[in-house]
Amino acid sequence: MSKKRKEVTKSIEDAVALIKDGQTVAKGQLLFQIDARPYQAAYDQAKAQEAHAAATLAETYTGYAPLLFDPSTRLGATALWGASSAA
Repeated sequence: MSKKRKEVTKSIEDAVALIKDGQTVAKGQLLFQIDARPYQAAYDQAKAQEAHAAATLAETYTGYAPLLFDPSTRLGATALWGASSAA
C-alpha cells in the first residue's frame, strides 16, 4: 500500500486537531473535533430571546384582549379593521 501525504489546513474556528503533524492515520479515524461550546452558547441565547419575545407577545395580548372583544369599548372591529369595516 502506498503512503499518501495530504496537507490538511484548519479552516474551522474552534476545531481541535486529534492527530499530530506527520502522523499516520487509519481510514475513518477522527482527525478533528469541533468545540461545540460557542455554538451551544449562541443557540441558548437565541432560545432565550425567543422565549422573551413569546412572553412579551403573550403579555401584550393579555393586556389588549379584553378591550378588543368588549363591545362597550368600541375598540374591537375599529381597532383591528378601521371604522368603515365596523359598521
